[in-house]
Amino acid sequence: MESIYEGSQSSNRREIERINTYLAQILVLVNNRYRRKEIRKELQDNLEDEMQELISEGYSFSKAVSYALKDMGQPEEIAQGYNSVYAPYFDWAKMLTLWIGTILITIFLNLGVNFGQLMFFFDTEVSRIVGILLMIVAGVTFCWEELNELPFLYGVGGFNVNSAIQNLIALAIMNLSVLHTFELCVGISFMMIFVKKKMEKIRVQFERKYIFSTGQIYTIKGCYGIAEIDGKKKRVVTYENASRGNRVVVVGIEGYRLIVKRIP
Repeated sequence: MESIYEGSQSSNRREIERINTYLAQILVLVNNRYRRKEIRKELQDNLEDEMQELISEGYSFSKAVSYALKDMGQPEEIAQGYNSVYAPYFDWAKMLTLWIGTILITIFLNLGVNFGQLMFFFDTEVSRIVGILLMIVAGVTFCWEELNELPFLYGVGGFNVNSAIQNLIALAIMNLSVLHTFELCVGISFMMIFVKKKMEKIRVQFERKYIFSTGQIYTIKGCYGIAEIDGKKKRVVTYENASRGNRVVVVGIEGYRLIVKRIP
């Protein structure tokens, strides 16, 4: 079925904008950002059903929008309901890779395989030092991946040595006992969960701070650039044709960049 207001955008642009603003106010309060597209469709379908009924009863488009939004309720209450249903998103791919890989490593360790000597011809002491250094690199890599919201495979051609694989290489070449290998795996897992939740919390707070703020494009190259938002220069991304000096509004967040749209 065609959207109830799809064909009315030119004559009812202000009302369409009211609906979009209302939906955006709800979605920015939903902690699980990866569910927002699904939630938006659900809310929009509900709004359209009620508007269709009101219009069929003789209400104008403007009145139908007003009554439908009023019946939906306050954005804070709706978002709170979704937050109670959908837990904050956690990408389990790296965690599963880490644990499956650790189990395989312990099997080979039980068979007497020395990965340090096999892979790098290191003796045990040197292998453990290299393993510790590689774990530090993996921790930095994981923070960088989370900051940029990178997928599990983000390299050229869909291949990369991501933080989970780096940790597995470190666990393998350290040639520890099975117990110590699992203890390290547990420690790494807790670190990944802590960093993921912390960075997601910071990202959501950052988004809520600047959502609907307006500013001006300072520099732009392709879709990435810098804009002055609320008097501060911020990294931004836009998927519209934009140039220096264009007025923009913040509509979301992508990694550590604010997503902006041009103000007509």
